[in-house]
Amino acid sequence: MILRATFENIYSFKEETSISFVAGKGTIHPAHVSRAQRRDDISALKIGVIYGANASGKSNVIKATALLQQIATGRFPAGDFEPFKLIKPINPVSKIEIEFKTGGRYFAYGMEFSINGIKEEWLYEINSRSDKLWRPEKY
Repeated sequence: MILRATFENIYSFKEETSISFVAGKGTIHPAHVSRAQRRDDISALKIGVIYGANASGKSNVIKATALLQQIATGRFPAGDFEPFKLIKPINPVSKIEIEFKTGGRYFAYGMEFSINGIKEEWLYEINSRSDKLWRPEKY
């Protein structure tokens, strides 16, 4: 289950931009929320929808998430992705991070990269009180 995805300097996202499926404290539609059962659990929405005007970045959210999956499985697409186009820094660094739940545990996996390769990669186990670094990688 995806809890949050964050993108920076990739496709149409210049500044750090997040989409979150973490539930708020509201109680109007309790059937729509998977409520925390234990102290360290995080309440999440059961279903999420991405909608908006044309050219607002909807498909870029999907493309960036697919790019993270592609890189994580060992297929770095050198030159096959686009940093934010309206600025021209030398060797721009892009960032993608995704927070998810699997097997009753919560993780944050992300990386910083450029067209030259991965700069940094991380995996944290997270809960409501602390974060634990699982696998620090520097390239």
